Amino acid sequence: MKKIYLLFILFVLNTLSIHAQLLQWNTYGQTGLETSVPSVSNNTNIQASNLTLSGVAAIGNANRLGGSGWFDTGNTAAGSTLAEAIAGNNYIEFIVTPTTGSTFTPTSFVFMWDSSGTGPKNVPLRSSIDGFAANLGTVFQ
Repeated sequence: MKKIYLLFILFVLNTLSIHAQLLQWNTYGQTGLETSVPSVSNNTNIQASNLTLSGVAAIGNANRLGGSGWFDTGNTAAGSTLAEAIAGNNYIEFIVTPTTGSTFTPTSFVFMWDSSGTGPKNVPLRSSIDGFAANLGTVFQ
């Protein structure tokens, strides 16, 4: 359950036909050296979740969870395609886990992010449901 590129995320879903926020992370106040940030807001039917760097080197960039070495930014060690990045564990991930007896149906995904001139220019969202084969959506900077 992994594979996503993002710096700040807010996931919105439809739970029992009521729209509600699922998870939220806030990276403000971070040093930029963290490799994991806990969720700051959780739906009562969803377990807390960390936003975690995988295969990306954290750098001291205040108020962000980010790093260097993204696959599409000239870092040949990380590969040149999204498939290579996934195979090489080069992404930011989060896991959505309903509590016992709960289900959810995702209806929208909202996030805000920024990157430096050498950072990623787009952020695809993928899911473990299809083995991370297809983008559920992509945001372009």
